[in-house]
Amino acid sequence: MTEQQIIETLATQGMEWRQVNIGVSIIWVDSEGQDISAQVDSWAPLHNIADAIQLAEKVFGEEWSLHRHDGGYSFKGITPCGKVGKAWLEESKEEAICNAVLQTLQEGCNFLGKCVWCQEETELMPLDQGGICQDCAQHINDLAP
Repeated sequence: MTEQQIIETLATQGMEWRQVNIGVSIIWVDSEGQDISAQVDSWAPLHNIADAIQLAEKVFGEEWSLHRHDGGYSFKGITPCGKVGKAWLEESKEEAICNAVLQTLQEGCNFLGKCVWCQEETELMPLDQGGICQDCAQHINDLAP
């Protein structure tokens, strides 16, 4: 994806903004139908930390953290429906946040829930892989002949 496609994806799917055709012009509106075209025109979550944090708060609410270590930035957030977005050792805070959000928009991202094997409430692998935690998956792999 190009940078512009990434920003449009984050705007439409992350922020839940949409474009509306008004006669001969197109405007951006938020989830309440308010015209936010001026805000969207300057919205740059890949380069502006305030915009990236706005995105993190919209997608993850208060369930997110951002850390700097080993020369990069790591981010982890959990959406209200339990999807987990993570990014490790990104060059910038903005990139870490945007990559984690993009991860939650993809099919097959990890989620929080109860492991079908150990019954622990933890981060689970994607549903198409059986709803099992990484520790149990590794244990099962170790037992395989």
